[in-house]
Amino acid sequence: MVTKNIGAIYGFNPLLSNLLFKFDKALEKNNRIIDISGGMKEVKISALMENDETCESVKEMDKKRKELCDDAVEPPNEIENIDVYAVLCLHLKSLQINSSLHSAHSDEIKPKRVTFEADVLKTDLETKYLCLFPEEFFLFWKHVQKLTGKDGDPCGNYHITKSVYGNLKCLRLCGVFDYLAGHFKDADTEKYLLHDRFATDLPEMQTLAVYDNGRYVYWRDEPNTEKPLIVHVDNAEHYPKCVIVGAVDPFYMIAHLVGKTLRVEYRNFFSKDWIEGYKMLTANVKKIAKSRNSETVGLPFHGMGIYVKIVNDVGYRPLKEKTGELKNIINLVATTDNEDIKQKKMEKITEIVSCIQFANDEKDFGMGLEFGHDIFWSNHNFFDKMAEKLLITAYKLLDRQAFARILEVHMPVRRNIPDL
Repeated sequence: MVTKNIGAIYGFNPLLSNLLFKFDKALEKNNRIIDISGGMKEVKISALMENDETCESVKEMDKKRKELCDDAVEPPNEIENIDVYAVLCLHLKSLQINSSLHSAHSDEIKPKRVTFEADVLKTDLETKYLCLFPEEFFLFWKHVQKLTGKDGDPCGNYHITKSVYGNLKCLRLCGVFDYLAGHFKDADTEKYLLHDRFATDLPEMQTLAVYDNGRYVYWRDEPNTEKPLIVHVDNAEHYPKCVIVGAVDPFYMIAHLVGKTLRVEYRNFFSKDWIEGYKMLTANVKKIAKSRNSETVGLPFHGMGIYVKIVNDVGYRPLKEKTGELKNIINLVATTDNEDIKQKKMEKITEIVSCIQFANDEKDFGMGLEFGHDIFWSNHNFFDKMAEKLLITAYKLLDRQAFARILEVHMPVRRNIPDL
């Protein structure tokens, strides 16, 4: 974002501050005219502003700049020798936008897409990401490549712009799509599991796309799930909200942003089957969510429930604490500075962990999975070690070894990976 306070820029970079200070002095003294785009144009500070209507006047900005630079010493006989064009270019370059996404791209390097045969590609992804990918995933990817063309960037150009949806900016494919688009290649297989993995991404989750208001993920209850859900996750740091927006087919991500009615200008975003059945497919989301409720147990904070096989009432036992009460206990333990309160509430957490150990002995593995999800979802680093231990134990008892592996790779760097 282009800053609206030139003085603030000077404070960030001493070297650039000095150069720009000299640059402004040269303009004031000589009213320099320089050629920056093939024609003679007068350089004005206001030209560097993002929006003239909302910016302060040039004089006011110049006054603020000078106040911040009163201690700057102007070397004699150097102003006339300044390469004004070079300084201006350096300044403009410093204002380039840096994406807050994990996988920011460089437009200068053209990526080479992965071009394996279908069966080989499917096996390749399953090996790298330790889970299954449905056929609809590959059909979606094929359509995206068709949209962007041979020389386009599927992870950089495929988006809905803010001019269409003011509060839904820059949807961008990421994660596994970055690998397919040629943006991400590494000999270290662990990095594939970490690429675009957010701090609140459980092993059940795989981020597919991001935009300003959140992200879209595949949700798999088991690594070999053949029909993963499409879930929207908001940007909350603690206890982000999950909403089911579809299943299996990534086109549901696009439909969630486009809305119930498919307008003409968005038709090319979808395949022929989606265009013909758009209303039916979008209306089907309610059925998908309802079906989910009937297949799961528990009330974890993310609202997705948990999936465990229950045979003869064995496999799951509920937590005794209500959701609101449990969240309050977790927050107090993680955030309070009062050691007495922390100790008292921690006793309750310890009691729950003891109950989980008894539940595991009696093969009610779902209890540990649910509580592990809860403390992981709280995203308080105080509980990282406990969440890791509880969840890895639950995944191994439930024969979800791939999820245990993903968590083992994720937890050591969980606090080092930037989120949106």
